[in-house]
Amino acid sequence: ECVYQSARMIFRMLNESAILTGGSAASADEFLPIFIICVLKAQPRNVYSMLEYISHFRNPKRFGGERQYFLVQLQTAVTFIDNLTASSLSMDADEFNRKLKTKEAAWESKQNSAADSLS
Repeated sequence: ECVYQSARMIFRMLNESAILTGGSAASADEFLPIFIICVLKAQPRNVYSMLEYISHFRNPKRFGGERQYFLVQLQTAVTFIDNLTASSLSMDADEFNRKLKTKEAAWESKQNSAADSLS
């Protein structure tokens, strides 16, 4: 439900922005890149198991239309993130690898700090 509400809010904000600037209604071309960034920033826990659970146990009566669309967008965002490369971002490979290593080191440090605080 949280992902659904978040996705709806992002889409609504894109549409409101389009109205204010005189542009056309938002489409997946505008929504998906912003949604990918939101997923990256949010770092949702257990996203794979959550997607697997929803895929197997969702109530078809409750998961049609807009909810189904946003679920597919989340699956697409996760797949894109999993397969990220320098070329998919039109980035220099050395710069991509340098930034990736920096982020991985920060992530490991954060995980170690969290584990230490539990000890």
